[in-house]
Amino acid sequence: MAVILASQSPRRKELLQAMGIPFRAVPSDAKEDLSDTKDPVSLVIKNALAKARFVAKTEKGIILGFDTIGFLDGKVLGKPKDQNDAKAMLKSMSGKTHQVYSGIAIIDTEKDKEITDVEKTDVAFRELSEEEIDHYLKHNNVLDKAASYGIQDGAGFLIKEIHGCYTNIMGLPVEKVTKMFKKI
Repeated sequence: MAVILASQSPRRKELLQAMGIPFRAVPSDAKEDLSDTKDPVSLVIKNALAKARFVAKTEKGIILGFDTIGFLDGKVLGKPKDQNDAKAMLKSMSGKTHQVYSGIAIIDTEKDKEITDVEKTDVAFRELSEEEIDHYLKHNNVLDKAASYGIQDGAGFLIKEIHGCYTNIMGLPVEKVTKMFKKI
């Protein structure tokens, strides 16, 4: 049965390839809903399911939908609007611990079955100087990344410690997805 990734995220594509899962990517035009910002778990599951369901309208097989956000002090850290927004996000995380939540939705269109789950990772940033933030922003494209950083492209120096799933920070928690595949 075909596996379809409801995303064009290069990071998610790389991680699925590394898992050895043959798939094709079909972008989902589902609109992300950021209205329920007090409950990050419900928010990411709702958005992941919306993305998978959008693609399931036209594709058949196992559809994978994901949504990843940062969460700090009761606020959602989605993709930044611009460089100034990205800088403000990184400043707000300096010296603090934030959470990365990824919602996962898997739909089997043949069995008409949906399963969802969520992964949470705690990420502690070290104290960052203005120069370090500016340097990171100058040398990395952050506008397509939740919370304005990509751990896979040079953001390691921002981080003091991680508790939880490393690949969750990249938007696809490999271990959780592997377990979910066995259930579907």
